[in-house]
Amino acid sequence: MLAHEVVEEMIACSLVGEPSTDHHPPEMHQEASLELPTEALLQAAEKADLLVIGSPGRHIVRSTTLGSTSHALVHYSDCAVAVVR
Repeated sequence: MLAHEVVEEMIACSLVGEPSTDHHPPEMHQEASLELPTEALLQAAEKADLLVIGSPGRHIVRSTTLGSTSHALVHYSDCAVAVVR
């Protein structure tokens, strides 16, 4: 399953409690920025309903902790944040 399909399924489940075939896919935006990742993503969160970000690498310790960018977004974002592996 692709990342956008996972997000669509999460949204559908959160809205109706189970997957729905009636929902429209969410609008998705991609941007490039010269700013630091945390700053750029926190600014994007001001206009977003959901941020989907990747978790750090596959190391055993990293699989149980968040990276600095993920941590900042989870704690300071103005919208919901989904951290995916």
